[in-house]
Amino acid sequence: MITNFLITSVITGEQYFNYVPIFIYSIQKSYPDYTIKIFHTESNIPNNIYHILKENNWLDKIEFWDASEFPKTPYTNCGLRWFLPEEKLQQYDYAYIGDIDMFIIKETPSILDYHLEHCKEKNICYSNKVRPTGFAFTGLHFIIVNEYYNAIRESLKYYENRFKKEDTSIFNGIFFVNDKYRKRPSDEHLLFRIINDSGLPIYPNDIWERRIHGFHLGIIRDNHKNLKDCFAEMNKLIHDDKKFLDIVKQLSPETQKEINTILSL
Repeated sequence: MITNFLITSVITGEQYFNYVPIFIYSIQKSYPDYTIKIFHTESNIPNNIYHILKENNWLDKIEFWDASEFPKTPYTNCGLRWFLPEEKLQQYDYAYIGDIDMFIIKETPSILDYHLEHCKEKNICYSNKVRPTGFAFTGLHFIIVNEYYNAIRESLKYYENRFKKEDTSIFNGIFFVNDKYRKRPSDEHLLFRIINDSGLPIYPNDIWERRIHGFHLGIIRDNHKNLKDCFAEMNKLIHDDKKFLDIVKQLSPETQKEINTILSL
């Protein structure tokens, strides 16, 4: 049994809580041996989410993290994930840090095996892919916990101090958007800076295939043009899943609408 691999995410803001049951359910169904821990920075869990978590014995999969030292900026929600305290993860050998609005599916090779093979191939303690602009990683990040923190500790502290002083320039960078290069702040630029300044190797021309290991619900909010192509497989997986659909009925109207959009494809 795998007990030393953690899949985690960080949420700030009440609206993101509604993805927590979806995230947990999909991982438990696909990878029952993986450990799940979601860190939230809000003092209270919304009543509907608390009820779902309690009903399914999932309360131990969510934990409050007092991140009040960090300022509330437009980038706090995503950026905080890179500043997870080392002691939160040190009991695990490996961790996968990603978005909360994901529906994870079972794959071969598994999430753990896929990223470990990449780490072994490149002889590095993290697995991620550099964006085409060359100065940003993706927001889905696998780490070999102890080696990674040992390598980035000083760099992490440096950027943590800058963030706490509300220096949002650490998020600045360029993205390729709508066929043009545009300036756009992002936590992915911050992650690149942390790793680059740590001295860890970076491979901008890596041909390794980046996988998201499931479906990103966020693209529904972004009015993606090809929703049917993106979610056809998820539609098949959830269409007759009574337990999942019962959970969805207890979520916010906005989240229900997103799932219903997938079901209607």
